[in-house]
Amino acid sequence: MPYFFIALLSALLLPFPLQFFAPFFALLYRRASFLKSLWVAAGCGLILDLLSSSPFGLQPLIAVGLTSILYRYKVYVVDKAIGFISYTVVIAFTWTLLARLSLFFYDPSFPLTFKGVATDLLIFPLIDGIYGYLLFSFPLVVWHLAKPKLRFRIALGLVRKIFKGKDFDDPIAEGAIGKEKSAAIKDFFPKTGR
Repeated sequence: MPYFFIALLSALLLPFPLQFFAPFFALLYRRASFLKSLWVAAGCGLILDLLSSSPFGLQPLIAVGLTSILYRYKVYVVDKAIGFISYTVVIAFTWTLLARLSLFFYDPSFPLTFKGVATDLLIFPLIDGIYGYLLFSFPLVVWHLAKPKLRFRIALGLVRKIFKGKDFDDPIAEGAIGKEKSAAIKDFFPKTGR
């Protein structure tokens, strides 16, 4: 899934203390079986374990425990943006709660304050829901609302940017295809006045 790479890049590049894999887990629970979700959760937990300073094995344990607890509730989530956001918030809340409770096992001197609880268990899960919508759900909504002609132009523009300077600049202008196909393509995509 490309969503895994979005979550991984977010975890690597963004400096915020969010649960970056929460939206990925929300999508994973909706699309995969329980056993596959457990394996993927363990793998994601291992990656998070390598990126964190917590004791080795704690993040996979939390991820597998989270999947065991919340996988069964996927039937109550609607397949709309609000359902995705709410499921992401519930996953992020539960993940953070399990992570904070695990702190008491290996660091009993960890202070428990109202500000820390409010920030970690209320504000950050809501931000996780917004993050999940903006990076996971919203691009698909925009893509599906765009007309097919616009989608093709966007895809063609991305391909041209990727292969720019690699003998792929403009196959129509360079005569890489036949003249009759070139005329058909130019008629299909008229110039927009640029």
